[in-house]
Amino acid sequence: MIKGTVHNLNCLEGMEQLPLRSINLLYTDPPYNMNSRYKINPVTGHYEFVGRGQDFMNKWEAMDGKWWQKYFEQAYRIVKYGGFVVMHNIDRQSDLWTYYARKAGFM
Repeated sequence: MIKGTVHNLNCLEGMEQLPLRSINLLYTDPPYNMNSRYKINPVTGHYEFVGRGQDFMNKWEAMDGKWWQKYFEQAYRIVKYGGFVVMHNIDRQSDLWTYYARKAGFM
């Protein structure tokens, strides 16, 4: 990737192209998936998307646990020691993101 260039691609693909420990701040504003329903798969331990809610935000596609695991694994790989991952959040999904962040190695 060229420094100072805007890239229009899937964030996971872009993160995979970045070198190890090369980012000071990773800023994320994921879809909130208002009223979406999740469950924890007892076999895999992953959060799984069960269905979209019937509210004004039901147009968003929710990312499942596999997607979040890949995201946080890449985030942990590319963020420098002492760097930050900043995410917009709603309280009812804090446990989902906290789970995958800790699983990837964040404290």
